[in-house]
Parts: sequence; structure tokens; C-alpha cells
Amino acid sequence: MDDVDGFSAAQLFGQGVCYTYDDVIFHPGHINFAATEVDLTTKLTKNITIRTPIVSSPMDTVTEADMAIAMASVGGAGFLHYNMTQEEQIANLKAVKAHRLGYVTRPEVVSPDATLEFLDELATRRGFTSACVTDTGAVGGKL
Repeated sequence: MDDVDGFSAAQLFGQGVCYTYDDVIFHPGHINFAATEVDLTTKLTKNITIRTPIVSSPMDTVTEADMAIAMASVGGAGFLHYNMTQEEQIANLKAVKAHRLGYVTRPEVVSPDATLEFLDELATRRGFTSACVTDTGAVGGKL
């Protein structure tokens, strides 16, 4: 049984207690420890640990690459939906896997004579709104 991730349906639904959002109310109050001492780390699967026990739904109106990236940036997980073509699924997965928070793996570099129209088109095409401006318009030039 150690080779299986998660719970079986019998284990999951046979616990006898279930909660919904309306069953839990948080009241403000004094705590005698620092908020930084709270550890919400959770095992999502046997091999995947997340820092925040929150996941987004695999619904086509909820989770695609942008949501999965946002969830990962706060320590959660986003499950990509499957209501798209295989090529779209692969593109979404590649976008999520290529994203490194605060790190641009393939920076866009432009020369000082780049127009705002070009930069707008670049932002739309690449999905981010910043570019390095160098004297040569290439990596390695003077910023």
C-alpha cells in the first residue's frame, strides 16, 4: 500500500467527518507565537510537497498556465484542465515548467531604437512586460 499516492475512495469517504466552507469560522485573537513559525507544508503526493495547502481546480475557466504559475509562486499547486487539444496542454505545461519566479530564463533584449509598438507586441507574444535594453540589442551588450 506504500506504493500508492493519496487515499482510496473507501478511506477518503469512510472517515465519517467532512467539512465545507460554511463549517469553519476563523475568529481574530491573540497568538503566543510568531506567524513565521507556522509551517503549512503538506504532502500533495508521496513525492511532491507544497508549502501552502491550496490547489486550484482543473476547470477550463480556472486553471491554465497563468493560474498554475501563480499558485506555484505562493507555494500551492495548479492542476491544468484537459478541455483543450494535446498541443495546448503541452504548451501550457511547458510554460509552467519554464517559469522560474523572479528569473527570466530567456530574456528579451532590444536596442535603444526599439519602438513602443514593438515592445507591446513583444509583451503580448512572450507574456511578460519587461525587456533588457542594451547598446547592441543583444545579450552581452552594455545596459
